[in-house]
Amino acid sequence: MAYAKTHSKWVNGNLVFYTGHRSRWLDALGTNVVKFEMPRVGGAFDDTTGDPTWATCTMTEGSAGSTAVVQGAAAQKGLLITNAGNEYDGANIQVLGTTMALAATKPMYFGAKLEIAHATSTDLFIGMSKTNTALMKASTAHGLHASTKSVVGFYKTDGGTATKYISKKSSTASSSSAATMDTSAHIYEWYYNGASSSANIQFYVDGTLAGTVSTAGAMPTAVMRPSICFRNGGAAVRTCNIHWWRAIQLST
Repeated sequence: MAYAKTHSKWVNGNLVFYTGHRSRWLDALGTNVVKFEMPRVGGAFDDTTGDPTWATCTMTEGSAGSTAVVQGAAAQKGLLITNAGNEYDGANIQVLGTTMALAATKPMYFGAKLEIAHATSTDLFIGMSKTNTALMKASTAHGLHASTKSVVGFYKTDGGTATKYISKKSSTASSSSAATMDTSAHIYEWYYNGASSSANIQFYVDGTLAGTVSTAGAMPTAVMRPSICFRNGGAAVRTCNIHWWRAIQLST
């Protein structure tokens, strides 16, 4: 088996480690680094045991069952979401204490490796979002909620396998197809270059460039948090395994 090598480079006076492609940041060291790395231990947290110290978890549940979120549930997989067995059941998770915003001269990386147990009958968002306990619609419809107005990431809607990237500021959005969802593990990443005159966001799936957003009106300026929302699209238990999940931003 061939393993990707780890490389390093200097960005804004900070030492950045990357692998696979130059926009896949593993870590960064320096006086101007803000970063989040998903914890891999900590046990269960849900609506009965309470939220962990590093995230807020809001459950959507029907009349029966209880959605569970467990850290370190399986080897090499950091977070397991097991939805209860009703349509729309799921978890909305947002990281506490790590806030970032798209701004000139402040490049940002976001990435996550995950796999879901059903490619069609699920809703998913993974990326950065303004504080929002309901990234997906209420328990009568599927897709992103109308209140989800400051986001950068990837999403899919129940009833299909099309995974799209999106950058949205207020009511202006730029979105396009990025990949076809299946039940294998995939890496979803985006990189904001922070260039003062030609800023753009590059979206990658499994290391391949899926598309670029360069429309300033679609790039949110609000403070955002690493976020994920995963919900059922039918009356059956679904799972989402997150292997790793990180966000890194460099200031000036």
